[in-house]
Amino acid sequence: GAMDATLWYADSDGDGYGDNWGDPEWNDTMEGTNPNGRWVENAQLVDWCPLDYGTSHYDRQGCPDLDGDGWSDVNDVFSRDSTQWNDTDNDGFGDNISGLRGDACPYNYGTSTRGLWGCQDSDGDGWADEMDAYPGEISQWNDTDGDGYGDSIVGLNGDACPFVAGTSYEDRRGCLDSDNDGWSDEGDAFPNESSQHSDRDEDGYGDNQSEGANQP
Repeated sequence: GAMDATLWYADSDGDGYGDNWGDPEWNDTMEGTNPNGRWVENAQLVDWCPLDYGTSHYDRQGCPDLDGDGWSDVNDVFSRDSTQWNDTDNDGFGDNISGLRGDACPYNYGTSTRGLWGCQDSDGDGWADEMDAYPGEISQWNDTDGDGYGDSIVGLNGDACPFVAGTSYEDRRGCLDSDNDGWSDEGDAFPNESSQHSDRDEDGYGDNQSEGANQP
């Protein structure tokens, strides 16, 4: 009778989701591709992929789900990574921030890979612009002592004293320069006299003999 018809049940692929479907809008597609199922009012645990074993259950029930995260492979941008399944901004980093390579900027395309994944990185050094002290210079990204010279000594205007703020630039950049003559205190024979910095004959008198130059 009618009661028997609603109980009639098949599970061709053996995944626990039945071949019968409850949505009449599925009739056209299912009748041609689902030989063992039929429309049954209020059918439960309907298999979206009745002939393919699958454990997906979030987006579609009973479809192949290679990484076992509950999202069917068809709708899983990261079908081999169980921690990610969606990538709203299409930058290759998944929306799940706590997953593998989680996108810190999920709605904005970005290529950053250091500090933050998937955020804008204008200079292509891997550091997101928001973490990059030099967002337009690929060779620098940090300035620990805040003196304007980047921490990377091999980068543009690299800081020879990255942990001590300094203004020197003649012999070494970014080191203490007490007399502000451009020469670091370490490289200045007269660190407190701005008109002198070298004493090649080591006689205690500065090499600068020009008018207006002071002698210590």
